[in-house]
Amino acid sequence: MAFCETCGTQLKEGAKFCSKCGSPVNKNDVVNNGQLHIHCKSSFFLGLLSFANVYVSINGNEIGSYQLNKGFDVSVPIQQKTTLVNVKFLFRKYNKTLTLDISKDYHYYLVLDLLTYGFSFILQDDMGNRIA
Repeated sequence: MAFCETCGTQLKEGAKFCSKCGSPVNKNDVVNNGQLHIHCKSSFFLGLLSFANVYVSINGNEIGSYQLNKGFDVSVPIQQKTTLVNVKFLFRKYNKTLTLDISKDYHYYLVLDLLTYGFSFILQDDMGNRIA
């Protein structure tokens, strides 16, 4: 996947100009982005709360709403070095700022604490090394 360096819009294959901002596309303007893989295991131990939704957004763009009892795995292209991940669950909001190399893949695990119903977050590179 390639993205415009000026505005971050995904480029169509073979495009000579960005369809959003009009910037010329050449080899220096094309960035092959890594992926941020977000994982959350299903949890049936919460009774009725296991049917609650987890809302995820990246840099203000909604990625999706997922039922906790089903768990989820979602992948999004990394478009900015500084990436803001927002997670909403019940009445809690979590805002995590990640500094990522946009050419690499990362795995971001959302881990639910069954005692507090709060999330903790684990960031790993593609080799499994824990970053945060």
